[in-house]
Amino acid sequence: MMHDIHTPYLFCIGRLVQEKGFDIIIEAYAKIIAAGFDLSLVIAGEGSEKHIFVEKAKELQLAISENTACDLFPNKTVCFVGNVKGQIKTSLFMRSRMVLFPTQSNLVQESFALVPFEAFAAKRPLVMSQLDRAHELKEEGFIFDIIENPSDANEWRDMIIKKLNETESLDGLNNNFQKLQPYDWKIIVEQYKTTWQKSLLLNKNISL
Repeated sequence: MMHDIHTPYLFCIGRLVQEKGFDIIIEAYAKIIAAGFDLSLVIAGEGSEKHIFVEKAKELQLAISENTACDLFPNKTVCFVGNVKGQIKTSLFMRSRMVLFPTQSNLVQESFALVPFEAFAAKRPLVMSQLDRAHELKEEGFIFDIIENPSDANEWRDMIIKKLNETESLDGLNNNFQKLQPYDWKIIVEQYKTTWQKSLLLNKNISL
């Protein structure tokens, strides 16, 4: 069972391969920590190029955890939590400070990305690379931020810091949740809704 997570964290999930852009996020994260922010970076997933991201974190002299329990994240640490499913994945989305989707548009285009929908279902802020899919979601009325140059760690740093310093609009998060209704996402949306309601009962101070 997931317990309260006291350390705020940025959340990424996907296959650990270079086109997913997690090395760019790790570089941006190092700059965010250097700017004085206290939070962790949680990366979920497995893949053949995980070593690239681990080495990137080491190169930047960041603390690394590869055996982190999903209910306890050390501060100022890049936490690799492996593949996650079900309630654990749901909780990781819902308890994150924001969800990052850094797929590199110069390497690959995501035809139907699930991560943005899970962020919307969890009512979490989303920052996403400029992809064809990102602009399609904007046209459909979803509210989130797009990084124009996905390979630019400084642009990611600036956007993440901007969002860390501002109060997230609940109207925008609720809008995204409602916009999911036309999709065949009833089971997943209900899963997030149920977890959200339970979390409110357990901890009225949870940030939604």
